[in-house]
Amino acid sequence: MYSGILLSTFGITAILIFLLPINKIFDTFKHHNSMLSGMLIIGIALILLSSAYSLAFMFLCMVLYGTGFALLFPSINALIASHTTEKTRGKAFGLFYAFFLWAL
Repeated sequence: MYSGILLSTFGITAILIFLLPINKIFDTFKHHNSMLSGMLIIGIALILLSSAYSLAFMFLCMVLYGTGFALLFPSINALIASHTTEKTRGKAFGLFYAFFLWAL
């Protein structure tokens, strides 16, 4: 019953970080650092989620997960853009999104 609401919490958190002025952190830090931070935060969120004992704690874990995703996703996109040529960029993004959707 709550799985959809929990996933929406993750999505709304990520979207808020993308849209609010806090997104200036992407200009401040190197993409590698924000990517690693995002992966670390997602890992912590998943570990905490696996040991969640209450619904409120699950919501907190999903907010944490959304924060990690918001750090990870733009960093990966920027790294793909900076490490490919214009000729190969479309293929690189196509592969990235194919694997990204497959992993979901």
